[in-house]
Amino acid sequence: MSVVLESVANNFREVIENLREEAQKWGIDLEAVTEEVDGPLPRPFERTKEDPLYQSSFQLTLDLMKFIQRWRETGAESAESSEAWGDLTWHHTLFSAKLARALSGSRKRREWDPEWGSPDYQVSAGIASESLNKCQRALEALRPMLPAATDELEGFLTRLADLSESVHERFDTPM
Repeated sequence: MSVVLESVANNFREVIENLREEAQKWGIDLEAVTEEVDGPLPRPFERTKEDPLYQSSFQLTLDLMKFIQRWRETGAESAESSEAWGDLTWHHTLFSAKLARALSGSRKRREWDPEWGSPDYQVSAGIASESLNKCQRALEALRPMLPAATDELEGFLTRLADLSESVHERFDTPM
């Protein structure tokens, strides 16, 4: 492991030296640049984590994760439900990850560079929307197989529908 860490450290030293050389070529005083910064530079994901839309999606992901784990431990998965469980297991983490990327990308476009033309954030929002829909369909398919979880499933379906509508409103994604 120490060999790997030593290699990473050497790579960082090389990158820093290359940055210094390039800055010197371009006449950029790196010391002056760092003095102009008041505190750490904003990091897109740090700001994204503060967004209520992301917070609700992440909390829903965590709640679904607990639900999946709890019901799978009871042996609730069967041949007829395996596809629904598979979709729910995959997509319950994907929608919050893609939504975070969409929020970060749209913030970059609004705040940093209005001319930034990458559609990546819109694609990520579309994937988040589709993942939300797949989670809804999976829970609908599981509903008859989990009668003891009817109220909990209804709560998840409502939260997924609300989140899907919010994503659509923010990013104009298909519903």
